[in-house]
Amino acid sequence: MKLTKAWLKKWEACSRGVAWFENLGKTKSSEVMEGLLADKKLDWANWLIVRILNRKDKIRFAIFAAEQVLELFEKKYPEDKRPRQAIEAAKAVVRKNNKETRDAAWAAWVAGAAAREAWGDGDAMKEKIIRYGLKLHVKGGL
Repeated sequence: MKLTKAWLKKWEACSRGVAWFENLGKTKSSEVMEGLLADKKLDWANWLIVRILNRKDKIRFAIFAAEQVLELFEKKYPEDKRPRQAIEAAKAVVRKNNKETRDAAWAAWVAGAAAREAWGDGDAMKEKIIRYGLKLHVKGGL
């Protein structure tokens, strides 16, 4: 996928991000992602990856992110099984996308609570999650 200044503005990228993009001098989305990762612009990389992935890969990305921090969430909230249930519901949608699985998967967004819980746990976890998203994106041949 080719990124442009106009595309970034359409998606309301911050002015600092647009300036960084222009200075990078690359437009291929995977190269821009690698540049963001190299410059440790992890929040920007996360902002971009969720806008360039297709719907199915966004679900896979959310599942992966939630699974990476599920243990931390469950240690803090051992009785709260919603993130684990949401992950399973999201996996069902990836396997078989129909009305029944989509209706069950609304809970998948609860899994994001687990990811947000650990997002501040350091750059290594952020980078691991974003690199998985980049792998999904590149696999899609964009």
